Amino acid sequence: MRTLLREERRILEEHARIGGCSLVLNPFVDFSAVGARVHRSQLEILREFLISMPEDMIRVAFVGGRFLGNLTIIGDWFGAKALPPQPGAEYLQTVFCHHASTVLRWLLDFDQELEDSLHANGIEVCESRDYAVKRIDDRIRELPSQ
Repeated sequence: MRTLLREERRILEEHARIGGCSLVLNPFVDFSAVGARVHRSQLEILREFLISMPEDMIRVAFVGGRFLGNLTIIGDWFGAKALPPQPGAEYLQTVFCHHASTVLRWLLDFDQELEDSLHANGIEVCESRDYAVKRIDDRIRELPSQ
């Protein structure tokens, strides 16, 4: 399973480097079930990716509150929604969709959430990558080093 997830991330990164990407993140969820060391590694990998992306090819916003799962949308032709796992468990269900109007609705909702979050935090799109890196750096400093 980890090999497949790693391959999925590699392919998504390749796609993002060509076409850009938009991310709405909540990297401040309580990961006590996973552990601080794993969470730190995840944040460091995310940080490295953000820094490596040109500012004009990435938009990043943060949301707080309850973790609602993962949404992956490729262009306007494919979407996947993964329901949130329970602490210490893996994802139990993912809904894949290529129905054009459904994917478009997901995309429009996502874009609105991203814009609302940036606006609520007073962040311009062109500043969002650097703001995200700063927030991730702050979070990494909060985590225990072991």
